[in-house]
Amino acid sequence: MQLVTQLDGRGCNIPNHRIEVALVQSQGVHSRQQQPGQGQNPVFHQGASGKSGCRSVDFWACYCTFRHRKTTVEILLFVIIAALVVWAIVVYNRLVRDRNRVMAAWSDIDVQLKRRYELIPKLVKAVQAYARFESSTLEHLTRLRSQGEVTETPRERGQVESELTAGVQKLIAVAEAYPELKTADQFLSLQRNLTEVENDIQFARRYYNGAVRNLNTRIETFPDLFFAQMFRYRPAEYFELETVTEAEPQGFS
Repeated sequence: MQLVTQLDGRGCNIPNHRIEVALVQSQGVHSRQQQPGQGQNPVFHQGASGKSGCRSVDFWACYCTFRHRKTTVEILLFVIIAALVVWAIVVYNRLVRDRNRVMAAWSDIDVQLKRRYELIPKLVKAVQAYARFESSTLEHLTRLRSQGEVTETPRERGQVESELTAGVQKLIAVAEAYPELKTADQFLSLQRNLTEVENDIQFARRYYNGAVRNLNTRIETFPDLFFAQMFRYRPAEYFELETVTEAEPQGFS
């Protein structure tokens, strides 16, 4: 019983039949060699049979200790791997969320730009009723409008929209020379709607660029950089509207 208590204190699980064999072997030698009045622990008796029993018990004790340490290492590795998996999931979800926010913001910009596309032909028609201008001017605006609808990247779209904005501003400038046009209800309504759309475009552009900045910062900084490369995330493009300076329009009278 003393042997079992000592081994159990180590956290080992030695089979009972192995312990009994060791005790029987060691007690056989102990009964022949023990002197009266002397007490020895049979487990550590140095007789021939006792050595055999001790080696048997020590083997199982070492085996159990090894199993205990191996189990501890396996648990530690499992915890580390689980933490890495959870971390990867969290980072991936954040990347997906930021990417979806950029896509939603770009869709909002596209909606506002299409609203302006619908107003431009009406504005041109209203100006034509009071002023004459070359057909090339209308063709230029129509071409830019069509080009903007098929342009995919934000950078290219920004260049086209900047030119289109400059062309619309020229149409508005034409109205300054015609008092009747400036006071026409249709023109004033179109001008108000166009101003509202322009403000919405600027608001949507600022929100989109903010979402792009957040996404690009995340995929360019550690540790998200590692997972962004793994999932093949690329920096998003900003949408900028540049001020286009051109010569005075020709053909207006």
